[in-house]
Amino acid sequence: MTEEQDPLDTMDIRHIRLSDGQEIIAYINAVDGATIVTERPMLVHAIQNKGYDTYWFSKFMPFAKVNLIKINSRNIISASEVRNDIKEKYLQAAIKTDIEEHDTEDDIELTDEEMDLNFMEPLSKKIH
Repeated sequence: MTEEQDPLDTMDIRHIRLSDGQEIIAYINAVDGATIVTERPMLVHAIQNKGYDTYWFSKFMPFAKVNLIKINSRNIISASEVRNDIKEKYLQAAIKTDIEEHDTEDDIELTDEEMDLNFMEPLSKKIH
């Protein structure tokens, strides 16, 4: 698979810093004037331990009825498209969160293979 054929290249997934200091990663579903419609936004958390940064995601609005969240562009300080490896981690977290929410009564734990999230070849096999 070449870099041009990577399906993640065409996905508009952005890292957004909000005016209140929160940072989210989300798929941009639509832009309507000053309103940005994000899909499955995830909060970015960071901790530094022994000189290393560790990042993880949590659902941005955990009590929202739907996964489409509107953000007024006046509340955004900056935004940037993210690297493909971050896009993949975001997608894994967002899909896993959705599955866990829908299967809480069944108490089912799925592996990455069962969720079919390993659709990409390892980075070392990519042709640059």
